[in-house]
Amino acid sequence: GEEKKLTVLVTYACPQCPLVAQLAMRFAMAGEKVRVDVIDIFEFPEVKEDFPVLISTPKVFVGSRTLTGSRGGNEASLLELIKTKEVTE
Repeated sequence: GEEKKLTVLVTYACPQCPLVAQLAMRFAMAGEKVRVDVIDIFEFPEVKEDFPVLISTPKVFVGSRTLTGSRGGNEASLLELIKTKEVTE
C-alpha cells in the first residue's frame, strides 16, 4: 500500500501530546508504511496555515481525516486512521 503521512500537531503545555506523538512514532517504527511529522505549533506557528483551525492539541492529520485530543492517543482510533484507503500526498 501507499505510505501514509501522519502530521501530529502538539504544544509544549499539552499533557496528552507526548503520548500521542509516541504512539504515532511506534506505528512508523513498526513498519506500517507510515511517515510521522511531529510539529510544535508554538515553535512553528506558520504550520497553522496548512491545517484546519486549531482549537485544541494534540491533533493528528492523515489526508483530510483528523483525530483530536485523547482520541489521537487511542491506539485503535489511530490505527483506523492509518489504515484508511484514502490516498495522501
